Amino acid sequence: MSFGASEPFLHAGLECVRLTVEGQSFLLHHIRKMIAMAVEVVRGVVGEALFAASLTETKVDLPLVPGVGLYLNRVFFENYRRKFANDHDALDFDEPATQRSVQLFKWEHIIRPAIEIELRERPFFTWLQVMAKHPLSYEEMSIERFEQKRKALYIQRRDDKDIALTRDA
Repeated sequence: MSFGASEPFLHAGLECVRLTVEGQSFLLHHIRKMIAMAVEVVRGVVGEALFAASLTETKVDLPLVPGVGLYLNRVFFENYRRKFANDHDALDFDEPATQRSVQLFKWEHIIRPAIEIELRERPFFTWLQVMAKHPLSYEEMSIERFEQKRKALYIQRRDDKDIALTRDA
């Protein structure tokens, strides 16, 4: 597994960073929680001990960043290639013409629309504001307590987001 970040770049006045996560498999919202944890570490909200605890089976309440702009970039078919090497043609996405088509598609249908949504609706900026106003305690807790807290916080954040969006309109 690896996690990387590009150099910041500007598009339409919005500073962006491309994050790359590579791994074998992921759970529901796994990537969104990993990115949220990285943001909280950078903001100084999460310390080293809690960061380490979040990488274990300990239950830690982690926020979700908005999903706008997150997409599956590439699938690796190594097991498929090994298993069906003699029966099927290889799936080759590295051919230059295919790469150009894929890059154009990603820009036109995923990356540019995601940036436009951020500029228009500001989901990530709103998330940062809500997190600053209602920071998580990041305490380790029982699953029952975790579920109670999560539901209460979700309702509060949803209401705050509605208020923030109304004010911006």
